[in-house]
Amino acid sequence: MFDNLKNMGKMVQQANQMKKRMQEVQAELKKHKVSGYGAGGKVEIVVNGEIDVLEVKINPEMYADKDPRKLEIAIKEAFNLASSKAKNLAAENLKKVTGGMNIPGLT
Repeated sequence: MFDNLKNMGKMVQQANQMKKRMQEVQAELKKHKVSGYGAGGKVEIVVNGEIDVLEVKINPEMYADKDPRKLEIAIKEAFNLASSKAKNLAAENLKKVTGGMNIPGLT
């Protein structure tokens, strides 16, 4: 019976350590920046590891084009690439916390 309590105590301690490390990883992700590009680099979107948009840069050439659809496509392309990079960054950092264990909702 006491062995079970010891094991339970260790599990709680490990869970608390993992929670603390997860919070540290989230703070680190906020600091990381990744970029995605569209229209051959004429549009750049910079996001952090939590996929918050930090910057949007559009080359003036894109405004000169009379077809707004091209700019829309370039923005979407840049954002999708940046968010994909941010998701991969988050997954890599989470693997460090979980030891590669697949935890639904986290990885």
